[in-house]
Amino acid sequence: PTAEESIATLVNIAQLDRPEEVPKIKGLPRIIAESIGRTSEEIYRNSDRGVLADVTKLQEITLACRAAVRAMVDMSTNSEGRVDDVNPFMRDMFSLFSGGSPWKKALDEAGFPNVSEDDMKPLFNYLQGALGLIVKNNELPGLIKALDGEFIEPGPGGDPIRNPDVLPTGKNMHALDPNSIPTKAAADVALIVVDRLLEGLNKQGEYPESIAFTLWGTDNIKTYGESLAQ
Repeated sequence: PTAEESIATLVNIAQLDRPEEVPKIKGLPRIIAESIGRTSEEIYRNSDRGVLADVTKLQEITLACRAAVRAMVDMSTNSEGRVDDVNPFMRDMFSLFSGGSPWKKALDEAGFPNVSEDDMKPLFNYLQGALGLIVKNNELPGLIKALDGEFIEPGPGGDPIRNPDVLPTGKNMHALDPNSIPTKAAADVALIVVDRLLEGLNKQGEYPESIAFTLWGTDNIKTYGESLAQ
């Protein structure tokens, strides 16, 4: 893939908190918001309500996230603008001799100098692993193995943003383990949706007598149980 394609995917992956990981991983917007004494939820909520200062702040955070991820991907980008291999060694050497990670410097330049390097380390280690999965070429080798009647490694399906472990494609895909959903991340997203629903109903001054959910299997596969969590 091109560097731009990899950046677009990783920026989305970096948005989510991943409390199920060890160590726990904070999403990049949360890390940046905490560096200025705010919470990402508050900024998102105020932006949705049209609070101009937070509309602008959210845009600044979004651009800063992209700049930080770009700084990481650039270290593994070749002269043709493509990522064909991941280079953590160069990343670590650069951090050692330059006094800080490239993404920390990118965030400094974007106007967020107080972002915690300790908070970012598990996130960018995770993103580095995700980048390795994004650039791995497994489609044609998997197809050739299938045509030859060879074993195809099984793997989960679903949304690669929520679960990068579905990458690389070319596996013998299965849906999910019903005992593993909803995940903590799906429950967090569902809580926001339900809170907004209740807030809207409260403004109307009347609550419905009942609420129905249509639990499509494919939707819960893609979101790891977000509808169930709602």
